[in-house]
Amino acid sequence: MRNKGFVIVLGIVITLLCLYYLSFTFVSQRVEKDAISYATDAGGSLSLSKKQNYLDSIWSKPVYNLFGAEYTYKEVKENELSLGLDLRGGMHVVLEISPVDIIKGLSGNNQDPAFEAALQKARDLQKSSSDSYVNLFYKAFKDANPDKSLASLFTSAANKDRVKLTDSDATVLEFLNKEVDGAIDRSFTILKTRIDQFGTSQPNIQRLQEKGRIQIEIPGADNPQRVRKLLQGVARLEFWEVVEFNDPQLGQSLSAINDFVVKEQNAKKVLTTTSTEVKPASDTTGTKSALEQQLSQVRDSTVSSLDSLRLATSSPLLALMNPSIPFLYQVKDTSVINKMLRRPEVRSLLPRSIGFFWDVKPDPKVTPGVDDIQLNFVNLGRTGKPLLTGEVINDARQDFDENGRYAVTMNMNTTGAKTWAKITREAAAKQPQGRIAIVLDNYVYTAPTVNGEIPNGSSQISGNFELEEAKDLANVLKAGSLPAPTRIVEEAIVGPSLGKVAQNQGLLSMAAGLGIVILFMIAYYSKGGWVANISLLFNIFFILGILAQLKSALTLPGIAGIVLTMGMAVDANVLIYERIKEEMALGRKLREAITKGYNRAFTTILDSNLTTFITAVALFVLGQGPLKGFAIVLMIGIATSFFSAVYISRVIVEWMVRKGDESKVSFDTAIARMIKKRPQYDFIGARKKAYLVSGAIIVIGFILIAVQGLNLGVDFKGGRSYVVSFNQPVVATDMKVAIAQNFENTGVEVKNFGSDKVMKVTTSYLVDDESDAADDKVKNALIAGVEKFKGVKYTPNEAQLDDSHFIISSSSKVGATIADDIKGSAFEAGFASLVLIFIYILIRFKRWTYSAGAIVATVHDTLFVVASFAIARVFGLSFEVDQVFVAAILTVIGYSINDTVIIFDRIREYLGFGANHDKATLFNDAINSTLSRTLITSGTTLVVVIVLLIFGGEVLRGFSFALFVGIGVGTFSSIFIASPVVLDLEASAAQAKKVEAKAAA
Repeated sequence: MRNKGFVIVLGIVITLLCLYYLSFTFVSQRVEKDAISYATDAGGSLSLSKKQNYLDSIWSKPVYNLFGAEYTYKEVKENELSLGLDLRGGMHVVLEISPVDIIKGLSGNNQDPAFEAALQKARDLQKSSSDSYVNLFYKAFKDANPDKSLASLFTSAANKDRVKLTDSDATVLEFLNKEVDGAIDRSFTILKTRIDQFGTSQPNIQRLQEKGRIQIEIPGADNPQRVRKLLQGVARLEFWEVVEFNDPQLGQSLSAINDFVVKEQNAKKVLTTTSTEVKPASDTTGTKSALEQQLSQVRDSTVSSLDSLRLATSSPLLALMNPSIPFLYQVKDTSVINKMLRRPEVRSLLPRSIGFFWDVKPDPKVTPGVDDIQLNFVNLGRTGKPLLTGEVINDARQDFDENGRYAVTMNMNTTGAKTWAKITREAAAKQPQGRIAIVLDNYVYTAPTVNGEIPNGSSQISGNFELEEAKDLANVLKAGSLPAPTRIVEEAIVGPSLGKVAQNQGLLSMAAGLGIVILFMIAYYSKGGWVANISLLFNIFFILGILAQLKSALTLPGIAGIVLTMGMAVDANVLIYERIKEEMALGRKLREAITKGYNRAFTTILDSNLTTFITAVALFVLGQGPLKGFAIVLMIGIATSFFSAVYISRVIVEWMVRKGDESKVSFDTAIARMIKKRPQYDFIGARKKAYLVSGAIIVIGFILIAVQGLNLGVDFKGGRSYVVSFNQPVVATDMKVAIAQNFENTGVEVKNFGSDKVMKVTTSYLVDDESDAADDKVKNALIAGVEKFKGVKYTPNEAQLDDSHFIISSSSKVGATIADDIKGSAFEAGFASLVLIFIYILIRFKRWTYSAGAIVATVHDTLFVVASFAIARVFGLSFEVDQVFVAAILTVIGYSINDTVIIFDRIREYLGFGANHDKATLFNDAINSTLSRTLITSGTTLVVVIVLLIFGGEVLRGFSFALFVGIGVGTFSSIFIASPVVLDLEASAAQAKKVEAKAAA
C-alpha cells in the first residue's frame, strides 16, 4: 500500500481532533450531572432554579483542564456536540420581514389609491409566486399604471439624495431592494441581541439568505408566548445623555446606596471573625466625592473583593466592580447588580432623573479575554423621555473617518437635525465633553463623546470599530426610522419529555443497527468482518467528532443518517472482500489478492460514493429545516466511511497478514460459501416482465393518489399540528369527530402518534392567518374540544399529566407561503440531483445510454415509493409526506445510483476485456457477478432500516417506510431496469445507425 505512513498519520490526527472536540461534550455532561446532584434534595426532588443558579455561578469559571489549557463552562458549552430541538425540547421559529410596511415607510405612507392597489395585488401574487415582493409590487403597479414612474411614489424629503424624480424605474427598484435587504439585516442584528439576552444556553439564529427570512432556535424555551413577544416586539431606538461616574449627584447617591446595603448586610450577617472597619481616607484635595473616596478605598485595600463582601465593608456595587474601570462588571455578576438596583428602597436613593442601561455586549478591547460589561448611568430629565428617538434618522451607513478607520455616518431629518444641534452644542460645552448613549431595546450600543455642535443633522461616529461592528451600528441606527415588522411563518415547539423520548428512540436505533451489522459481518466474513467492524466504529466516531468540530447540532433525522450510514458503510468492505475472494479464486496468493482486491474496488467505491454524495449536496443546498441536518450527517458519513473502509481497513488487514499466519486471515465462512453456490439467473431475459410488474404497481398507486390523494404533512400544505398526550387510551376516530366542530368543520386529522395515549392533531383551520391571535384561537379550540371529548383538563405543566389532565407535548405551524417554498425546494433538490447524476455518469462512462439508464431507474424508484405511500393508505397505514419524506426519496436516489454504478462499472470492465459473446450475455454476467455484493449490502441496509422503522419513533416512521420500500425497489431497479434500459437503448441506437447506413447507401 502506497502512502501508508500518510494514512496512519492522517488517521491519528483526525482521531485526536475528534477526541479533543468530543471531550467537551463529556465535560458538559459531567457538569450537568453535578448541577443536578447539587439541586436535588434528600427526598429526590429537583429544583430547576437551583440547578440553573449553580450553572450560572460557574459560567465564567474554569471547569476543564486539558494539558494545562483551562476552559470555562461557557467555552465548554460552545464546543460541545449539541442536540437539536427534537432531541432536547425547545422552540423553532422562522420569521419573515414584512416588505409591505417597509415600502409604505419609504413612500412616506403614500395614500395614492394606485399605490395601495399595487401593494394588495402583490400580496395576492406572492401566495403563488416565488418572485420577490418588490418585483411583484413593481409588476402590479406598472400593469395598472404603465405611464406612471416609480420615482413619483418615493420622492420625498426623507429620501432626499437617494431618490430623484428623474430616476428610472430600474434605479428605484434597486433602491427598494437594497432597503428591504437592509431591513432584514437590521432585524437580524436586533433579534440576535434579543436572543442572546434571553437567558437560554446555545440559542441559534441564522439568516435564510435566499428567502429573506430569519430562523431562530431556542433550546429549553418553556414560555412560547414570551418568545413570540420578544421576537415580534417593535424596536425602540433612543438617545440619552450619559451621566459620568464623577458627577457629584450620582456620586452621593451611589455612596448612599453602598452605605445602605453594607448596613443591611451587617445587620443580617453574623461574622465568624472580627469585622475589620475600613475608615474613609482623608480627602487631601477637598474635591473628591464620597463615591470616589470609596472607590479609591476599594482599589487600595489589600483585601480582595470577595473578602470585602465577606467582611461586609462594601456592597456588591463596589466589591464586584473592576478595580481599574468604574462600573465595569463581569457578565455573571450583572444579575446581582440588577437585583440590587431594582429594589424599591435602593432605587429611592437614586434621583428620579438618573436611570441605568447595560452595554449590549462585552468589549474585548477594554478587557481582553474577560467577559466584562459596562453599566451606564443616563440623565432621564424631568419627563423621563429620551433626547431623541429613531424616527428622526433618515439614513445610516458604514463609512470611513479621515484616518481611514471604520466609522458610521448618520443623517437626520429637519426636525431631528434642529434638536440634535442643540443636544450636541450643550454636550460639547461641558468639561469634560459630554457623551450621548445610543440605546436600542434598553441596551447601549455605543456612547460616543461629542466633539462639537453638529448643525446640519449629519454626524459621523468613529472609534476603534471592526467592520462588522460598524455595520451592526448602522443597522441599529436605522432601526427606529423604518419599520420592519416581523411575522412568524413557521413555528415548532417540542416539550422536554417528547425530546427525551426521541433521544431514547434514536440511541436505541443506533445501538440495535450497530449490533446487527457487527454480527452479520463477523458471520459472513470471519476475520475480515472484524476489520470491517473496527472501521465502522471509526466511521461513527469520526461522524460525531466532525459534527462537534463544525458545531452542528445532532438531530433525530441526523441520527437516522448515522443509522443509514452504518448499513451503507459496509458496502465498501463488501466490494473489497468480494473482489479479494474473486482474485483468490483465480489462484492468487492472499497478499496479492488483497492488493488487487483493494486496487480494483477503489474506482467502483469512489464512483458509487460520489453519486450518493451528489444527492446529499443537493439536499443540503436546496433543502430546508431538518433536511440540512440530515444532509450534513450523510455527507460526513459518506466521506468518513470511504476513508475508514478503503484506507483504515487496509492498514489493519495488511498488518494482520504481515504479523500473523496467512492461513488464519480469512474473508470467507460456511454461510458465505453456501450463498455463493447459486445458479446464474437470466435477469436480462426477464426485463420485460419486470417493466410490466413495476409499471403496473406505479399506475395503481397514482390512480389511488388521484382518488384519495396523499397524506401531506403540515410542511407541504400549511396549517398547524399538535401532539396531545393523555394518561388513558384514546380512539383517534372518535376524537376527530368530537373536535371537528371546534375547528368549524375545516380539514382536521387525528392519528396515533406512537401509542394510543398520544395523538397527533393536524388542522388547516385559519391556515391563511399567521397572527398570534389565530395561533391562540386554534389552540384554544383544540383544548376546548379535547376537554369536552374526554372530560379532562388541559395543563401546560408536563409533570401534571394524569387521569384528569392532558398536555400538548409539541406543536408546529407552517404558513401557506412557506409551505409552497418547502414544496418548491423539495422538487428543486430532486431535479438538481438527477441532473448532476446524469452529468457525472456521462463523464465517467462516456456514453449517454448509461446516464439515461441510471436516470430511468432513479425516476422509477421515486415514482414507486410515492405510489407505495398511496397503496399503504388503502391498508390503513397512513404515512405523512413531508420534508423528512423528501430526505428519504433523495437517499433512495443515492442508494439506487450506488447499486447501479457498481453494476455499470463491472459491465465496463467486461467490455474492456474484449469479450466476444453478445452484449445481453455480457450484461447478464456482470449483474450475476455483482449479485452477492448487491444482496449483502441491500440486506444489511434493509435490516438497519427495519430497526429504524421499529425503534425510530413516530417522527421517523414515514422516513423509515420510504427507505424500506426504496432500498428494496432500488435493488430491483439496478438489476432489472437500469442495465436492461442501457442495453435496449444501445440496441435501438445500433438499429437506427443501420437504417441510416442503408438509407445513405
